[in-house]
Amino acid sequence: MNYRTLIIVAAMGIGLVGCVSRSDIQREIRSARLQALHQWQQRQSSDDENEPQVDGQLSLEDALKLALTHNKQLQAITQDRDIARGRVLSSHSGLLPTISLLSSYTRHADDAQNKRYIGSSNEYSTDIKVTQPLFRGGATQAELRSAQFLACYSNERIRQQVETTLYHVTSNYYHALLAQQLLKVAQDAVTSAEAHLNEVTRKQDTGAATEYSVLRARVDVALYQAEMIRQRNALHLATTQLLKEMGAQQDSHIELSGALVYRSVQPVFEQAVQAAYRNRPDLGQAQVNVRIGEEAIRLAASRYWPQISVFATGGWGRPDPYQNMWDEWDSHASAGICMELPLFDGLRREGQMIETKAMLRKRQFELFDTEEQVVLEIRQALLSLRDTEEFVESQRMNLKLAEEGLRLAEVGYINGVNTEVDVTDARSALTRAQGFHYEAIHDHAIARLMLQKATGLLAVANAPSKENVFSETPDHSNGVRKGEITRPDTSSRRVDASLSEKDHTTGFIREGD
Repeated sequence: MNYRTLIIVAAMGIGLVGCVSRSDIQREIRSARLQALHQWQQRQSSDDENEPQVDGQLSLEDALKLALTHNKQLQAITQDRDIARGRVLSSHSGLLPTISLLSSYTRHADDAQNKRYIGSSNEYSTDIKVTQPLFRGGATQAELRSAQFLACYSNERIRQQVETTLYHVTSNYYHALLAQQLLKVAQDAVTSAEAHLNEVTRKQDTGAATEYSVLRARVDVALYQAEMIRQRNALHLATTQLLKEMGAQQDSHIELSGALVYRSVQPVFEQAVQAAYRNRPDLGQAQVNVRIGEEAIRLAASRYWPQISVFATGGWGRPDPYQNMWDEWDSHASAGICMELPLFDGLRREGQMIETKAMLRKRQFELFDTEEQVVLEIRQALLSLRDTEEFVESQRMNLKLAEEGLRLAEVGYINGVNTEVDVTDARSALTRAQGFHYEAIHDHAIARLMLQKATGLLAVANAPSKENVFSETPDHSNGVRKGEITRPDTSSRRVDASLSEKDHTTGFIREGD
């Protein structure tokens, strides 16, 4: 083969492989961005079955059902199950024989010198080789176990994403409920301030109130209207975030049917820790990571052993490989045992062993850190529960006093005993007390939710009684059932949010409407 032929073959290889520059990649990415924008515009102008539009009353239970079906992050993480299944299937290849087929053609220079020794300008050969591994030093078993552990790891990741999705949906639902209650408080304050303004204006007409009193009343109305606008915006933001977590369309029209209700609980620290060790997905992932590290050490140790396999080879060739018959085909076959042991690969094997051992120690430390983090989160959740319970109890009495204070101030102003400043201060105190009261109930609900997440019980339904780490006060135990999370029927694009008005329970904390 001359130089001209080599140049032609090289040019053909470059043409097949292609030459890709950075500008080509950037153009491709920009094109993908524009295509994604075009697809988004099409979704806005047409019905999208992947994102349901929710109309009507929306309970917490229904929001969780929709999120488990349409949440994008959860849909993405569930693909890990197929990834792990593919890894398990590919790991079985170490037990199966390999079959290779090789065909070749050789063209010799057509001159008398070559023909004298070779006899033919063209040579053909076809060979088939079958190899069956017999001994790989335990590598096959280590690969199989690693693949199985990876499947367990993917299941734990999916469970963790389910817990995270439930937590985000529930917390955003509570945030929206709080914003809804604070908006109602602001609206009531505006109504009360406007009523007081009308009363001051009536007294001014009779000469019983000054211009300053009217001006002060108008300022109060404007301030409460500003607070009402701020709380309305907070409600809109919380609602849009909730719709995003649910995977629903942003133009959905929902009305939250739930309510912030205080339910006192008495968790037990030891039982909470036991439940966390049995149910926390991140603890399961850390445990699986340690097992994968142990299998990696076994896989690295297998390289110190010889690799033994049997093989059988058969083929056909022209000219005859045995009798040198130029124009005839003939076959050949061979079989044997092959043992491979790299003699000058000691540094590589030793380096890989050091690396895998260090990785195992790292994963063990990560497991210890995860265990400490679990206990820390449980302690913090318990402290938050205790503090928020005290906050709720204190604000409950404060709310009653503020309501009575405003009533007395308004009666005294009508009778000429109190001034408009007294009424304004009393109304402001009541508004703050109502806000603190609802915030306290909201914070207590979030603390219960955090404890559920810390124990890994958010996605647990119909749990056994031995894992009941929460004990509610008897006053709130009647008529409350344990809820169940199931996937809804999504055959229709438009979903009626009013699926159920029943109470919802995630784990062992009972949620009430």
